[in-house]
Amino acid sequence: MNTPNDPTAPRSLWSVTSLVVATGLAAAMSAACASEPTEDEQVRGLIEDSIAAENRTYDVICDCHDELGHDSRDDCLDNQLLPSQRRCVEDAYLVDTAASRQYLDCRLPLLGELEDCLDDKLECSDLGPTDNCYDDFDLGLEKCVMLPNAVNRDLDDCYPAGGLAPGSSGSPVGGGSSDDGGVGGDDDDDDDDDDDDDGGGGGGCDGFECDNGDCFPDEFECDGVADCQGGEDELFC
Repeated sequence: MNTPNDPTAPRSLWSVTSLVVATGLAAAMSAACASEPTEDEQVRGLIEDSIAAENRTYDVICDCHDELGHDSRDDCLDNQLLPSQRRCVEDAYLVDTAASRQYLDCRLPLLGELEDCLDDKLECSDLGPTDNCYDDFDLGLEKCVMLPNAVNRDLDDCYPAGGLAPGSSGSPVGGGSSDDGGVGGDDDDDDDDDDDDDGGGGGGCDGFECDNGDCFPDEFECDGVADCQGGEDELFC
């Protein structure tokens, strides 16, 4: 009997064997490619993890809802993102999946560190030490690549007034009642923080740095869209 390795085997048998091998390799390659998530799917996973981490920080601090000026724990937890708001956040991030992935990859571990710090330092009788947790979180964010303005604008519409919106600065536990102006408490303090942030942050920029210190990926420079507030990323193109 002729075998596939037998040089005297009929050509037709060789052809059938080659076809079977090629078909098997193609199927294996197709299965491998199908198992790799797309960039959109990867970003959606990061979004889910980020939202869960944000909400866990409120699970911690809302133990002190009275001291934070809330009527109840449930009232405090209103700052969490609800399922109905998650679609809004997802749509906002997916406006620019490449930039969002870089940002979320940077922000997600910072949220984990924030949660651990709050869990360790939160004392309802003295909320002051938790400010250090948010200070460290803000310093970490300064080192993250900034989100495009279009993504930030859409995200602003998704978060509750006192929610931990991406890029927000300040501590929900540092200013008393959530009626004082959301994250960071006092409106005047928030304005001061914003002025400090516009001064350029201290973390360095791995991409294109705007005059006000905002940092964007290099590919945002000369792409036809002004991402810096002063439009300097589109100058000298």
